[in-house]
Amino acid sequence: MQKPRHILRYFKTAILVFTCVVNSLSAQTQFRHRPSKIVYKKTKQTGSLKTTSTTPAYCPTGPVTFDFYDAGTGNNISGNLNCNSGPFYIDASSNFGAEVTPCIASEYTSTDIFISNNATENLYEGGVYTGCIGPSSSCYFTVGSGGFDSNNQWWVNDIFSDPSQQHNYTFCYQGLPLMPTTIQLQDCWSGDSLSATNTFGLILPNPCFTDSVLAGTDIGTASFSIAPGSASVALTDYHNGEAYIDPTLLSAGNYTVTYSFMPPAIDSCPAVTGTYTFSIGSISISVNSPTICAGSTATLTASGPGATTYSWSPATNLSATTGPTVTTTPSTQAVYTVTGTKGSCNGTATSTITINPPPTITVNSPTICAGSSAILTANGATTYTWGPSSGLSTTTGSMVTTNTLSANTVYTVNATSSGCSTQVTTTVTVHPAPTLSVNTATICIGNTATLTANGATTYTWNTSAISPGITPSPTTTTIYTVTGTANGCSSSKTTTITVN
Repeated sequence: MQKPRHILRYFKTAILVFTCVVNSLSAQTQFRHRPSKIVYKKTKQTGSLKTTSTTPAYCPTGPVTFDFYDAGTGNNISGNLNCNSGPFYIDASSNFGAEVTPCIASEYTSTDIFISNNATENLYEGGVYTGCIGPSSSCYFTVGSGGFDSNNQWWVNDIFSDPSQQHNYTFCYQGLPLMPTTIQLQDCWSGDSLSATNTFGLILPNPCFTDSVLAGTDIGTASFSIAPGSASVALTDYHNGEAYIDPTLLSAGNYTVTYSFMPPAIDSCPAVTGTYTFSIGSISISVNSPTICAGSTATLTASGPGATTYSWSPATNLSATTGPTVTTTPSTQAVYTVTGTKGSCNGTATSTITINPPPTITVNSPTICAGSSAILTANGATTYTWGPSSGLSTTTGSMVTTNTLSANTVYTVNATSSGCSTQVTTTVTVHPAPTLSVNTATICIGNTATLTANGATTYTWNTSAISPGITPSPTTTTIYTVTGTANGCSSSKTTTITVN
């Protein structure tokens, strides 16, 4: 979490001169995380010390203006954002000497000419040391810088104070004071006392004392807001007149920051406000929308202006959520959004991954007889590639013919549709021709012979008989042929009946 800064302003006279600024110094000392402003003025909100509520000599007026500081360097920047803009602080500025933030004043009354050499004021907020005023080189400036006024008074305003914290101010004097110095904490606006009056005493040394303003004391109420409300994620309000804005958390569009300061209720001053409007530009982001096959990996690549960073959502199945290129293996159609950020500018693009299923194909598995060729047919895809290439009439097409086969043979077809493939195997079953046996016979003329064939399932004789055996009665020596069939394949065998 970024922390707010303090600003100290000191005053050398109580004369109300609204526009006279004698000198201005900036960024002399590192205070918390950014430089403090140190401003010499000839004005104070009230003309004299009071201990009871009195309407201030004047009230803060609006509209409030703003200063802007780079969160990284602390340098003053313009409020006009561009794509290279990063996080920054917005500070409510004073208007003609009128502070428009919660503020605690330390009032010094003194004629001690050595006070700048010997007096030190240490500031603490919530118990944390926040800086000092004194002769040390680590302090912002010395007590009485710019000189005391004609009433021997000098003030320093601790602005950008967080009202929710207790503020402790420790005053120390090195050595023996030659002249008395009285110090009191006051409300910056009305001058009403926030502490008792303490004194660096005369003759007897009074080296240190501490005055405190308790947490919750009404020293004014400050608040920042941003519209639209969804942008609140980018604004951190310190409730002290300063806010931190991270434009990289915002999408492209227009935004309005509103600041309101209500002086302490005891001052009877109305609230003052100010607005700051800025725009977040958009950048053009593109991303591919691939079509893949089920089970495959898709590569998503985003592109945009140089120095753009990318984030992806949702994270489901993604190889990474940052970077210009990510991969994913979705099981169903998926949609991803990529956000490109360049400084305070951003843009989005959407990628839709379409998944094509593999083709569902059918392939026949023919049965042939040894010595025959087979016709293979595939259906259900657009293109087909067959293998092995040897022994086929062609390797492409939905129909191919094998060479003559003598044994069972396996073939593979790779079918493709819409860029997705399915591989299927098919087997050509090859049955051998049956091996037949048949007896021979010798008979006397006028007798009958019996011929019997074996080795097949069905038999056909040249006599037209369709049985395994026949009983012919030839009158001369005769040759007979039998054809046997098994598993759709046939072979023939001859035999002779010799007639004596």
